[in-house]
Amino acid sequence: MEDPSISTLQAGAQKGMRRKWTSSTPKVKEFKRIARQQLHHAQTGRCAYCLLPVGNDSAHRVPQIDHFAPWKKYPEWTYEPRNFTLSCPTCNEDRKGDKDTLSTSSRIRPMRRYTDLIFEIFHPYMDEASDHFEGGYPSPLSKPEPISGISEKGKKTISLFKLHSSDMLRLWQDEHFRAKREQMNSVERSRFERIMDSLS
Repeated sequence: MEDPSISTLQAGAQKGMRRKWTSSTPKVKEFKRIARQQLHHAQTGRCAYCLLPVGNDSAHRVPQIDHFAPWKKYPEWTYEPRNFTLSCPTCNEDRKGDKDTLSTSSRIRPMRRYTDLIFEIFHPYMDEASDHFEGGYPSPLSKPEPISGISEKGKKTISLFKLHSSDMLRLWQDEHFRAKREQMNSVERSRFERIMDSLS
């Protein structure tokens, strides 16, 4: 996953953005709007954790800005661009919440730079997925497969976000089916719909 536009977000952070994240001031609201746009683009409109689409057209998946290292525990990273991910409410609120994602060593010895932090779970901008997972749903046109962790970090991530559940595999399969269907031209789509109708 590519980094969000760091320069755009840092510019917003440097314009007096050291306010509380929950503030309703115009500067904070504008910063969040820009951050949400940048993250939506960087993550190709998908949740950073379950990789399902987020956006206005995704029922029950209204995009939320998540702080990978929770801002309540680590206020120094509240406006760090790499600490933002766009996630769905299920992953952000129900599963991750305010979980401390930093490793014990990073908690004991505070780091001066965000990129020096060590995380307990997979970081979508700082880790390579292939180092931590096999299978899953890496892109809309990739056929979803059951996911497995090939590192401790991968296993913790799968467990936290319930990526190994049969429900998640079914959701990935539904999204893959939808993406393949959208990719078809109109002739292919008509033929496909006739086949699907004959099977019903």
